[in-house]
Amino acid sequence: MELQVQASELTFACMICREYFGEQIAFYFAWLGMYTVWLIPASIMGLLVVIYGFATMFSFEVVEQTCNDNGTMICPRCDACNTTALNKGCLYAKLSRLFDNELTLPFAVLMSFWATFFLEYWKRTTAKLAYRWNVMGIEEEAERPRPQYCVGASNHPLQP
Repeated sequence: MELQVQASELTFACMICREYFGEQIAFYFAWLGMYTVWLIPASIMGLLVVIYGFATMFSFEVVEQTCNDNGTMICPRCDACNTTALNKGCLYAKLSRLFDNELTLPFAVLMSFWATFFLEYWKRTTAKLAYRWNVMGIEEEAERPRPQYCVGASNHPLQP
């Protein structure tokens, strides 16, 4: 029921925008509104992944070994560089765990499905709005280049 209310409010806002600015601008605002609504579940999933990473950051074995070690030295990156203590990388080990944990891969797969569903739903919404606004047969016009650009572009050496 909530989604239907939001959709009708979005449609009402788009109708007002269409009357004032025209169809192209109204389509842009319809896309922007729908994208914002669809980003809410994606952001909640991403937040859960980061919270999980934070919750497991201090108990992860690699982070514990890196941060609690006092004697291990890391080989230098170059011949002229000095050795470095392993525990100097403690912050980087924690940050790595925060964003790269067991839920990162499932989140990436879910986001790829999310993007596909969003695109298909946007195509459907575009068709509905175009039908409702009676602009089904209108093709997108290519904007003509500004005269100032055409004058400068004809003298450019890379111009074919």
